[in-house]
Amino acid sequence: MLEDVEGALWSRDMIEDSRRLKDRVPPFSRIVVAIDPAITVSEDSDETGIVVAGLGVDNHGYVLEDASGKFAPAEGARQAVALYHRYDADRIIAEVNQGGAMVESTIRAIDPNVAYRSDC
Repeated sequence: MLEDVEGALWSRDMIEDSRRLKDRVPPFSRIVVAIDPAITVSEDSDETGIVVAGLGVDNHGYVLEDASGKFAPAEGARQAVALYHRYDADRIIAEVNQGGAMVESTIRAIDPNVAYRSDC
């Protein structure tokens, strides 16, 4: 259960009020898989953030799936590439403030043909 944090951008109520049933979501003009890899893999490590997000034809953003977890680099890359194909995404976008070129090379080792862009 998540608790609200003072000063957070969104409260739990705001998130719940914004949820849409699948039959109420518009078509998407763009879908991306975003990955923010953790730099270590241990019990105390941060999760690797992996989300699928879409831009609706209504110009609203939608989080379609949160697949974050504790992954070794190759595992996280496999997860991101699998989501890219499952959602027929336009691109994988990666946060590369830590790991830099390793993130792209790990993703490309899984599938050299994915559309990829780093945040820098």
